[in-house]
Amino acid sequence: SDVKLKDNITPAAPKLLDFMDLQFISYTFKSNPDKKFLGLSAQEAQKIFPGLVVSVPDIERRTDKNWVPSGKQTEADRPVVEKRLGTSTLGVKYSVLSLIQGQALQEFVTISNQRHEIIKTASSFADMQAQLIALDTPA
Repeated sequence: SDVKLKDNITPAAPKLLDFMDLQFISYTFKSNPDKKFLGLSAQEAQKIFPGLVVSVPDIERRTDKNWVPSGKQTEADRPVVEKRLGTSTLGVKYSVLSLIQGQALQEFVTISNQRHEIIKTASSFADMQAQLIALDTPA
């Protein structure tokens, strides 16, 4: 979104290592066992990226059986009665996941380029090894 709407802009915290901890799964929905999907378990993703998951209250919806149409009303006008069940279902915000993936990819490319440059310019195997170890050592 437009930067003119934002304050306190800083680089985001690294995401690559956390992203690598996500376990992508193949699954079917109980309501549609013939179609396979690729995604995440919301419960597992929430442990790594809490903001990636949304909790939606479970609601039972049914048409009002006591309704009687009047005037020009038809069956299409029958009201729907909603009842909160007191439980909720978790969902993954895949639009947020795409931002995390983008940042993780940028971090991976930067690391890869740094390693490539070290390998290309090292004068010896020992020099290359020392530089790679220094690259992996937290400051």
